[in-house]
Amino acid sequence: MLKNNLKSNISARQIRMVFENISSLYAQPSVVAKGLSISIGDNPDLTELAAIVETDPALVAHLYLAAHDSDVCLKASNISVLDILSALSIEAIRSIFLNVKLVTGSESNENAKQLRKRLSTNSLAIACCSELVADSVKANVSGRRAYLAALLFNIGKYAFLQEFPKSYEKIVRESVATRVSLSSLEHKYFGLDHHLVGKRIAAKMHFGSDISEAIWLAQTSSALSDNSLELSPLTMIVGLSYKIVSSSSYAFSHAAQDGVSIEQLADSLGLDASNLEIIKHRLQPALETRITTANIDGQSPDSQYFESFRSSTRRILEENKCLSEENSRLSLDSRYNNFISLFVNEIKDSWNIEDVASEFTKKFAKEFNIGHVSLCLLNNIEDGYVDIVTTQGDISSKQNFIKISNADQIYNSTLESNKIFSGSDNLFDSIFEKAIPDVNRASANVVCISDKMKKIAWLIFEVSDGASNIFDDAIVRIFEILSKVMSLHIIKERQEKLAERFVCTINKLQENQSELVKHNSYLALAEMAAGAAHEFNNPLSVISGRAQLLLQKETDVQKKKMLEQIQTKSDDISDMIKSILSFAQPREVVAKTLSLRELIDESIKYALGKKGLSEISVNLASPAELPKIIGDQDQLTEAIGNIIVNAIESYDSGIGEISVELYYISLSNKAGIQISDNGCGMDSSIIANATKPFYSHKQAGRQPGLGLAISQRLLELNSAQLFIESELAVGTKVEILIPIA
Repeated sequence: MLKNNLKSNISARQIRMVFENISSLYAQPSVVAKGLSISIGDNPDLTELAAIVETDPALVAHLYLAAHDSDVCLKASNISVLDILSALSIEAIRSIFLNVKLVTGSESNENAKQLRKRLSTNSLAIACCSELVADSVKANVSGRRAYLAALLFNIGKYAFLQEFPKSYEKIVRESVATRVSLSSLEHKYFGLDHHLVGKRIAAKMHFGSDISEAIWLAQTSSALSDNSLELSPLTMIVGLSYKIVSSSSYAFSHAAQDGVSIEQLADSLGLDASNLEIIKHRLQPALETRITTANIDGQSPDSQYFESFRSSTRRILEENKCLSEENSRLSLDSRYNNFISLFVNEIKDSWNIEDVASEFTKKFAKEFNIGHVSLCLLNNIEDGYVDIVTTQGDISSKQNFIKISNADQIYNSTLESNKIFSGSDNLFDSIFEKAIPDVNRASANVVCISDKMKKIAWLIFEVSDGASNIFDDAIVRIFEILSKVMSLHIIKERQEKLAERFVCTINKLQENQSELVKHNSYLALAEMAAGAAHEFNNPLSVISGRAQLLLQKETDVQKKKMLEQIQTKSDDISDMIKSILSFAQPREVVAKTLSLRELIDESIKYALGKKGLSEISVNLASPAELPKIIGDQDQLTEAIGNIIVNAIESYDSGIGEISVELYYISLSNKAGIQISDNGCGMDSSIIANATKPFYSHKQAGRQPGLGLAISQRLLELNSAQLFIESELAVGTKVEILIPIA
């Protein structure tokens, strides 16, 4: 009759669909109430909470589902409810108690409530017995795992009672009255039994394959007695516990007695009769502890009141969550502001942009506990280079200058300014490969630091999963401040460079003006020399000619000496005019490749001829190989020869050693000549005027000359340089630098 009534309301296919689509199992209100009161505390006691959860199969089922959704590993053979709770967040735990459906709302029939009470007691009894058995055998199954599997063993029966409470109560009653197994009657009326329903729920809620097997096969006599099936020790333990409880006062329905016996199962697990007696003796106190915890015999809270309490709790927790998030945001904002203040206050006026980058990377890495921070400065991006300032862990920042192949592409990218992007973008391949190859791109972030559409730098930082939540939209303030500070330093550096260029330009103008004045003085001197030559040459020629004629006829010694002096002075004046013309308007340079050694030899000969000497003491030092130089041989010979003449004249006696050293300066690509003497030397005022025309510090009455002035003039024409170093009573060193051919 029951079967006909049931089938008249719902088909077997619909019944199957009900259990395949079941997504929630109803929990005992008393258990949920106790668990919720503990979970909403500031620091809930997870051990106490685990003891409560372990009394309700529905809560354990939802705990497994929450663990799966949170990616908690459940493969450990000894995992317990406490282990799972410890791995979940407190929010996930609270969500189970706040959202699980309650038995009170679905079962108004008093008989169904009593039936559920019997089922709960039966489940706890099998679970406690399984824990005792597992602790007594040598199988690799922990008591905690056996307890969980056995607690979930009746999950299919809970589903039947939940979905068809009135019908299932009649089926259980019929099983007891007719002594027909419950699974047979379930098949008769529903088309499937609680073993299969439990197996499907186990898969749906991710209990694990070993628990699924125990739910499916531990109650099946044929499976337990068939030696060809390799059942897991956990299934054998739960099967033995089921048989022990089914033969006690805690049985739920009639259990078939055929197949393997309790003694046979115990023997296969290594338990003898005495072990069984100990387990049965310890079962009752263990079960009573669990029944007390679950409050199975107590009064359940009023469903309407409890739902109202849960609704209020949800609202309060949600408000607390919002307040906590707001507090975290304000705290993070304060952290950002403190960082900005600390960073800005450390900046010095004397810093350049690299100093700013170095300070930022160090403080950013320290404040936010970041392993790697780099700032890729784009101030030289036009040349394809980026200047990279990096801080790695506790190491001080370091700087590197790298040429990037796709610099233009990076600079012209359209990523939004001062926002965080993933470093996995292919755009940054060249930077990561060349500049920061050790950074894990999967955890790297990239920010384009820009100010007024002008890109300044790329900020790259690597963070761990745990630290990633510290960055929210408000962090853009840090990047904006960084862009402002760097932009101001760029402007300051640009102004300083402009100021430097301005000063250089002024100096260049002054140098040009000085050169112009010098050139004009040369022109004036040349014009004067030309006029003097025109005005004096004819009278001097007449004077010199007349003196020479008179000298040929004169026999008086005194008069003859006077005529010789007249002729000599006339020649001196003529030579002086020629020197002035040569200084002011020298001939054009005829440059060619010269041997430096041969040039020195010719210069020494020039000096000997000018001084009327046959030899002088010259100490020449020269490397085995010297590069060729380029210049006008006659002009350089005269210039160097005049310097050697000055070295000879530095000795009052006209006799002294002169040192000449030849060398090559690779840095400036020039050959060097150093001419030294140990003569009278010069002080700083004399050195300052030594190369000026007609300047002489010689005694009055001695002939002034243009020696050093002409030397410098000729060296300048040949792109050579002259340097004088001297000290009174110590000697003089003259260095000449001549371009290499």
